[in-house]
Amino acid sequence: GKRRMRLDALDAGALIGVLGISESITGGELMAEGVFTDDKISPSLAGRVAIDEFRVVDAPVLANLLTVGSLTGIRDTLAGEGIFFQRMEMPFALDGSSLEVDDARASGPAIGITASGTVELADNMLSLEGTIVPAYTINSILGEVPLLGPLIVGRKGEGIFGFTYRIRGASDNP
Repeated sequence: GKRRMRLDALDAGALIGVLGISESITGGELMAEGVFTDDKISPSLAGRVAIDEFRVVDAPVLANLLTVGSLTGIRDTLAGEGIFFQRMEMPFALDGSSLEVDDARASGPAIGITASGTVELADNMLSLEGTIVPAYTINSILGEVPLLGPLIVGRKGEGIFGFTYRIRGASDNP
């Protein structure tokens, strides 16, 4: 009743583009793994995706979030070379055309971002919330101090300064 899946790609951006998911990711090494559960009427897939060393360029959803947060330097970088991320991890559950994201995280020197929520693939609707941490490397370094770090910073992957967001609506203009 269960099947396992694993996918590795040396160019995550090319794979994601070919699959029609996004044209905004360039480079990166992708690893995805999951388990299909076939005991339902519509099979479901639960797993995680990880991408190392990639850039996000000209991403409308991320640009909108950064505009709201007045992070103009990062927004400008997004429009040019893109924002560099060292690592992204996204646990997920796909049931029919509904993609549930639980505590996804991406981080790089300029920014860290978390996300949880739902993406309705059939109608390209988003319902996500999370935290954006600017100057992620500097901002989150206190979180690494034993005992004191978790008290100051809170959850792993967040920093001292950051803002929470909630985004809803069509994926091309939420």
